[in-house]
Amino acid sequence: MVICICGKNFASDEGLRTHIRRLWCRGPPQDNNTNNCSTCGRDFNTYAGLRQHVRRAHPAVYNHELETRYEEHDRVEKWTDEDYIRMANLEIVYQGRFINQYLLP
Repeated sequence: MVICICGKNFASDEGLRTHIRRLWCRGPPQDNNTNNCSTCGRDFNTYAGLRQHVRRAHPAVYNHELETRYEEHDRVEKWTDEDYIRMANLEIVYQGRFINQYLLP
């Protein structure tokens, strides 16, 4: 089980990444639950209302926040350069065949 800094639990790392990417995470719980827009100052009853407002009224700000979150959480390389080269060479050797059956030990 994975726990976010906001206190929500997730069954997998992917669930946590999705939660953070989509800006559903508000960060650590705070005593002052103010939902006001940092761009125009408008107040909202819920955090979801605030997010919807920012997305529609201030798309440049919303998109910048999304890009920042993606950059922070998607920097992990799943394949090394050596892995890419190895796969490219195997694709050349086994071109036109079912490559997966040849990769099994």
